Amino acid sequence: MSGVTGSAAAGSGPQLLCLIEDVTARKAAELALRHQALHDGLTGLPNRTLLHDRLEHALAAAGRSGAGVGVLFCDLDGFKAVNDSAGHAAGDELLREVAARFGGCLRPGDTLARLGGDEFAVVCPDLADRQGLQVVAERLLHSLREPVTVRAGTFAVGVSVGTHLVVPTGAPTPSGGDRDVRSCAEQALARADRAMYEAKRGGKNRVHLDDGSDEHQVRSHRAARILPELRTALERDELVVHGQPVLDLATGHPVAVETLVRWQHPTRGLLSPAEFLDVAEDSPLMLALGRRVLEESCRLAASWGAALGPAAPAVHVNVSGRQLESASLSEDVLGALRRHGLPAHRLVLELTETTMPRITHSLLGDLQRLRELGVRIAIDDLGTGYSSLARLTELPVDLLKIDLTFVAGLGRDPSCDAVVRAVLSIGAALGLSVVAEGVETPQQAESLRRYGCDTVQGYLYSPPRPEAALLDVLRAGLPADALSAGGAAAP
Repeated sequence: MSGVTGSAAAGSGPQLLCLIEDVTARKAAELALRHQALHDGLTGLPNRTLLHDRLEHALAAAGRSGAGVGVLFCDLDGFKAVNDSAGHAAGDELLREVAARFGGCLRPGDTLARLGGDEFAVVCPDLADRQGLQVVAERLLHSLREPVTVRAGTFAVGVSVGTHLVVPTGAPTPSGGDRDVRSCAEQALARADRAMYEAKRGGKNRVHLDDGSDEHQVRSHRAARILPELRTALERDELVVHGQPVLDLATGHPVAVETLVRWQHPTRGLLSPAEFLDVAEDSPLMLALGRRVLEESCRLAASWGAALGPAAPAVHVNVSGRQLESASLSEDVLGALRRHGLPAHRLVLELTETTMPRITHSLLGDLQRLRELGVRIAIDDLGTGYSSLARLTELPVDLLKIDLTFVAGLGRDPSCDAVVRAVLSIGAALGLSVVAEGVETPQQAESLRRYGCDTVQGYLYSPPRPEAALLDVLRAGLPADALSAGGAAAP
């Protein structure tokens, strides 16, 4: 609206002439143009420009509040095959569905953006620590566990996620004005992007955390040193398994054994998994290592059957993410059982909670078939990853294992006691056995007994032992009548 003042005929008072123009259409057009400039035309999500703006705002706020800001870079796995086989229209429809699923994983204050192609990014303000960032990343992985159905068909896609957490203390702090904030934002996005490519190199459909240090370079040098030696170790049978008994808390009798890999290095002696397993897990060599451990574990358990008869305990074998993704897990397991004559009911496969989002429809079917044959499934390290009661009920699970970090805090940290009680309650509600790991003190054992935990393992009872010493421990721990008549079913 605009106006001018003036006078009419002589003797009349001042008058105001107003011109009114309807600018609704123009404003709407301006808003539409602004929206187009800041949003992705296919999904309606923020684009790179708006993501960068919101990241800068989050970093500026973090500089005042001290909270962390998480950045996640996501690249779909298997998307090119959809475009190639079903066409770009199907690919576009799939991207819209993926955007909707990702959006359902986030809080109202988080920002999900499409950067182009099959790349997405997320900004999560107000994160307390890396664990919170890991939870978000695992939710994104979990959201694509179910195949995506579009008009052209149903497609299985995954996502590789790289994450970086900006913490005002001990990291680049946005305290020097707009230029510092902008630089910090660019650095955070670049680190998350590099971490995403590390996730791709690690086997796809996984999460890689960039911690903002030079760890990657150190890790690369370490891998270059260890992997050739580890490959030779596999060829020369230098990898052996030790076993740690799992005991009935009431009787102290061994009811199972968890096998743990060791490296009998020709010059450095016996190496624990901490010396090499993390490097192996980031390489294709982990698949061969996992198969070797499975083979040796089945051989070892079969030897207990010959020595101890019907009382021989079950064997718990850890399954890596590489093995889960190999598509040959079922074949590997059945082959090892057959070669060593081990009954299926004496094998327990331990999957860590953090691998649960990787369980696809196909893998779920394999696990169900193994379970029907008698193999049992355990979820290890419960409480350290992202899972839900609904997810536990979907999986063919027989046993839960309480992570040792919670057992270590019993009697000292009320939250640890609460987690232990909660896992025991979940086990009781779902009809699942529960094992507490890492029991090291009588006080921890007493707390577990008071909370109703029946089965334990840890250094309080026995460290992991080599084959001959382990058999002596098992024989000494079993009651005499069990050696001749058999014992209770192992957890």
